[in-house]
Amino acid sequence: MIAGFVVLAVVALFVVVVLFGARRAPNVVISCDGELLRIDLGGYDALLAVRRSLVVPLDQVRGVAVADASNLPARGLRIIGTSLPGVVRAGTFGLGADRSFWDIRNPDRVLWIEFNDRAPYRRAILEVPDPHATMLALRPQIGAWLPGAV
Repeated sequence: MIAGFVVLAVVALFVVVVLFGARRAPNVVISCDGELLRIDLGGYDALLAVRRSLVVPLDQVRGVAVADASNLPARGLRIIGTSLPGVVRAGTFGLGADRSFWDIRNPDRVLWIEFNDRAPYRRAILEVPDPHATMLALRPQIGAWLPGAV
């Protein structure tokens, strides 16, 4: 009886943390330093994605684009992270060549970074405060990419 109550309390606490974190502004910092693209997650983003950062060599990045949330690819099976439909999708999704990294809540537009076959992920789909400005800042280092391009 007590074990069941403890499990229920832990699940309820997790749901509260997810819902509270999903209402906060995204805490994602993207930078290019030298030969690396660095995506750093802070606060609830790191907690929900179960990851603090993602570092990819620039020669493994195809490019960056902004996409409407309605035109996003299938996310695949959640491997590690948090997924609550219509609320939050954060962490690693998919297997093998379709493995992708997500950190979005319920945005209208997202930043889409596409990687080549040598990278650990196929893409990163991120919610940032101003996706267009972030894309323009990154394009000189990593180039443009069009969603749907091979």
